Amino acid sequence: MSKKRKSFLIYIDTLPLFDELNNEDELSLCRAINHYHRDLPIELTAVARPLFKIFQAQFERDNERYAARCEKNRASVLKRYEQQQSNTDEYECKRPNTDSTDRDSDRDRDRGRERDIIPLSFKFSPYCSETMPEELRQAAEALNFQGDAAAVYLRFRDYWLQRETKKADWVSAWRNWLSREKPSGTVAERNARILNRRYGDG
Repeated sequence: MSKKRKSFLIYIDTLPLFDELNNEDELSLCRAINHYHRDLPIELTAVARPLFKIFQAQFERDNERYAARCEKNRASVLKRYEQQQSNTDEYECKRPNTDSTDRDSDRDRDRGRERDIIPLSFKFSPYCSETMPEELRQAAEALNFQGDAAAVYLRFRDYWLQRETKKADWVSAWRNWLSREKPSGTVAERNARILNRRYGDG
């Protein structure tokens, strides 16, 4: 019998088998059922022995059905897991049926690229991590960006995660974002720049 099971069944139509037994034979049959499911030695009276075989055959059939059901459930869970893995694989993303999914200013820049580039949703891209990817950091350095690139990246990431937009080149989108980003600074620094523009250095 299966040790993984937490219960077993005694069917109602087998209960009349107990009716004609005396106390000794009935106790022997009940004890045998108890011991069978606990893997303990079984001792039966001559009368209870053939009756126990009826219960034993039913228990074994139930155990086989239980094992088959467990195997089916395990295969189903494994199949769902494999489907989830394939759905989140960035290389399995399919090209959308329309070219109008990306309407921002990056579209003109992307038109000149190869047609076989698969647009990648930001949700499944390598650029939606908690920390700024090295490739984006290098792009910021190449542009000589003077602000806090890490803080800008978080705004960039949150913006596109909310929209789940698809782009063929997220590094280009990052460079365009940086080109529109205003230099950051403290409140005192911003106020000083405003005063300098209004009144000069004197």
